Amino acid sequence: MRYTLTSDELVLNVNSKGAELCSIKNKQGYEYLWKGDPEIWPRQAPVLFPIVGKLKDNRYSFGDSIYTMSQHGFARDSEYSLVKQEPQELVFELNSDVISRATYPFDFRLTLKYVLKSNVLLCSYEVKNTGDDTMYFSIGAHPGFNILLSKHHGKCYPYLEFMKSELIRSNLSGGLLSGEKHRLILSESRLSIHAELFKNDALVMEGGQIEGLSLYLDAEGRKIDLSCSGWPYFGIWSKPDPKDATLKFLCLEPWFGVADNINHDGLLKNKSGILHLDADKTFDAAFELSFF
Repeated sequence: MRYTLTSDELVLNVNSKGAELCSIKNKQGYEYLWKGDPEIWPRQAPVLFPIVGKLKDNRYSFGDSIYTMSQHGFARDSEYSLVKQEPQELVFELNSDVISRATYPFDFRLTLKYVLKSNVLLCSYEVKNTGDDTMYFSIGAHPGFNILLSKHHGKCYPYLEFMKSELIRSNLSGGLLSGEKHRLILSESRLSIHAELFKNDALVMEGGQIEGLSLYLDAEGRKIDLSCSGWPYFGIWSKPDPKDATLKFLCLEPWFGVADNINHDGLLKNKSGILHLDADKTFDAAFELSFF
C-alpha cells in the first residue's frame, strides 16, 4: 500500500513493501525519484538490511550454522507495518519472524521514519535488538534519482559536487571488495556522471569520506543535497539502459556496512563494516535530502 507525505513544496509517496520511497515530486510535477524501470533497474529507493552489499558466495556463518542471503538483505522485499501517519510524517516497522530467522537468526525491530518539512526529507532508521544475544547487522540506503545527460554552455550535467578535491575509491571484484584502492581526482570538487564511471560496478568510498554532497541535475537549477555526517561508507551507482547505453538514474547510498572482502572468512562477526548490538539496545542513524 502507498502512503503520502505533503508539504508546501513536495509530494512524496512511500510503499509499505520495503518501506520504500516511490515518488518525490515538486509542486510543478517534476519527478526526482527514479521510476524503477524493470528493463534497467526495477527498484527505486530500497532499504538495505541486515546486510549491505554482497556476501562472499551469498552466505555467512554464525554459531554452528551457515545461512544464505542475497545481496543487500531481505528488508527491501518485506512488508512493513505502518505505525504512525501524519501529513508530514510516516513511521514504518518491521519485526523479525519465522521467515526472517531462516536466513538471519536474530530477533529485531527495524523502524523507519520519514519526516517532510518544506523541501527537506529526513530519513531515520532505528534498529532494536529484541533478542537475548548480541546481534550483528548492517544497514544502508539506496535511493535512485532521475538524471538526463546533457550539456549547456560547455557544462556537462548531471554532476556531483563534494566538500573535498579527491576521494579514495575501493574497488569491487564480482561485487566484493578486492582490497585495491585508487584516487578519484575531482575537478573543482566536481565529478561528472557518465557510464564509464560504473564499468567496474559502484563507486565505493570507505572511512567516512562523504558527509554530504550535491547532485546538480540540469541547467534549470534543479539539484539534490544529501547530508549524511557519521555514515562510514558511501556508494554511488548506476547502470546503463541496455537499449541505448545511456544512464537514466543515479543512486546515492549512505551505508553502515559494506560488501564482503574477496578474502573474507565467512564469519558474520568478522564481516567488513559489521555492527554489533547488545540485547535490548538500539542503534540510530539518519540522513537528510533537500530538493531544489
